[in-house]
Amino acid sequence: MGYQCAGHLEQLTNIAAAGDDMWKRLCKVLDIEQFIYDKDFLNDDLRTKNRIRLTKIIVEALSKGSNNDWISKLNKASIPCGPINNIQDDSLIKMSKEDNFVEDIISN
Repeated sequence: MGYQCAGHLEQLTNIAAAGDDMWKRLCKVLDIEQFIYDKDFLNDDLRTKNRIRLTKIIVEALSKGSNNDWISKLNKASIPCGPINNIQDDSLIKMSKEDNFVEDIISN
């Protein structure tokens, strides 16, 4: 699978499940173990080649839970992941302004 953004109802999530061991752990966490030995997903190259089908499978699995629940479960399985934050998020804007990463620009 490699690195992939998967979207579902709440928010985009980045999942970095590279390698066969991580692929197997991902399938177990998402309860899609029937795809571990699917001929289209036997290794990273095949998972990349068949990314469209794989993404549909993963997004469907993710739709059965909340973003926070999945991130927690994936982290427990040592699968790197996290939400993709949106600059429109008030807390991000406030933090960015406090750290001088964002400046208000007034144009005429």
